[in-house]
Amino acid sequence: RAKMPKHSLPTTHRTNPLPPNRTSSKPMKGIFRSLQISFSGTFYSNEKIIPHEKIAGWITHHGGKWVREVAEGTTHLICSIEDYKRKTAQVQKAWSLGKQKCSIVVLEWIEDSLLGPHGIKRLRAERGYTLDRTLARISKGRTDHEKFRARFEEGVRVAKDLCDSSK
Repeated sequence: RAKMPKHSLPTTHRTNPLPPNRTSSKPMKGIFRSLQISFSGTFYSNEKIIPHEKIAGWITHHGGKWVREVAEGTTHLICSIEDYKRKTAQVQKAWSLGKQKCSIVVLEWIEDSLLGPHGIKRLRAERGYTLDRTLARISKGRTDHEKFRARFEEGVRVAKDLCDSSK
């Protein structure tokens, strides 16, 4: 049997971490080995919906197990921000298991693990991909934006005062 060629995947295109001509059901590099992963929400890439079945394929082809519902053995819940904020049943089940047993992370954790720097597949630490951290980064960005806008408006007011010849 001929060996399949190794594929280098571009890191800029993140819609399919599996090579296009992959026909074998044999697992690829088992970076998700011993993990049970479930999903909650709708996921997008390049403004297109990524079906759960496709993400489940990425996981199973890399040694992990996809489970429909969060249960005692679930190690990760891939969750959209919307579902996390709505506190769906899946999110509540993951919370009940605790952060040590079940990490709630964004889809980018899977993508970055499969399409890391230089195309090297490596399980990434969940810490930077948790929904708590993601939401904190988003709100910090809003806070920074509000501070920037306030400083900008103050600068505009000062500039108008300097240009006003009636004073």
